[in-house]
Amino acid sequence: VGRRDKDIKWDGRIWAVEHKTTSWGTAKSGFNATYIETFSPNSQIDGYMHSLKMEYGEIAKGILCDLALVTPNNHEHFMFLPIERSIASLDAWLWKTRKEIELIEKNEEALAQVDPTAPFMNAYAQNDTSCIQFMKPCMYMDLCKTIPNPQARPEIPKGFVERKWEPFDELKLESIGLKK
Repeated sequence: VGRRDKDIKWDGRIWAVEHKTTSWGTAKSGFNATYIETFSPNSQIDGYMHSLKMEYGEIAKGILCDLALVTPNNHEHFMFLPIERSIASLDAWLWKTRKEIELIEKNEEALAQVDPTAPFMNAYAQNDTSCIQFMKPCMYMDLCKTIPNPQARPEIPKGFVERKWEPFDELKLESIGLKK
């Protein structure tokens, strides 16, 4: 669930502006090239582009990533990174998104059937390619390493709080006339 930061009209076309701040770079050389590459492919950007096309149709042009490089001694590197997607690319993104939703639904069904005495949980497979991102370990990494079946643990691990996340409640959709 996300929102476009700002929509603008430029040369008769609609662009969404997405503000991004990073420290990936140096005052001398500017933005790290790898950081620039993170925007394509990028599910967030593709989702914004899809919503832009749905809202504005043919006059939707693309996403302008408004990048700011922040380093301890320099705040003078800025860049607009224009990103466009073909209809086929957006269709592929939509297909992938629907598949991810189906996977979540299947995992919810599997979770209801998990045997707490089983040696591992056969729902929600670990995504071990996300254990470290942006040079920081996932906050759940120690749990993944030590507890193959979280359903087998009756107590909440020390330092954690169990709280169901309801993203649509956070968005307060009813305040704009929408329902969950």
